[in-house]
Amino acid sequence: MAELALPNLNCTALVDGEATGRCVLLREPLSFWGGFDVQCGKIIERSHADVGAVLTGGILLMSGGKGSSSSASVLAEAIRIGTAPSAIILLHRDLVVALGCIVASELYGMDVPVVLADVTAWDRLCALPPHSMLTVRARAALCEVLFDGPRDRGDDLGNRAESGNGGLPRGQGDHG
Repeated sequence: MAELALPNLNCTALVDGEATGRCVLLREPLSFWGGFDVQCGKIIERSHADVGAVLTGGILLMSGGKGSSSSASVLAEAIRIGTAPSAIILLHRDLVVALGCIVASELYGMDVPVVLADVTAWDRLCALPPHSMLTVRARAALCEVLFDGPRDRGDDLGNRAESGNGGLPRGQGDHG
């Protein structure tokens, strides 16, 4: 299936980069510090709604991060060893998440784009079919999110959190 630009998505690039992967929608915020296993790339926080979801290589959609500023170092390490998401789309601005990606870019030359979506864009992304393929192109003056259709659960990225709204709160955060 050819890539299709999702029209009228209002997104802001927080960290530049380009990535393609399967959409992984989290139903609640995640702390990378203590909630994410950097060695295997999955959520390990027992009380998290998406515990067990593998984030490696996916386009992570989460409303925002939670918890410690140490999450930035955990995310940077996951990027370094290849277990991080390929890109992160946020509903609420999260400087700790952005910082982890900036540090990895500066120290390791490895880019994981971070994008801030407005409420309308977030709702449209959350409504995509489960496991949809997305491409994120984030640059200072331009941000594109491209849809490449749904994918079967059995392909190469393993167990994923279900896409769809999944009870996510509608956003009222800072949208830049």
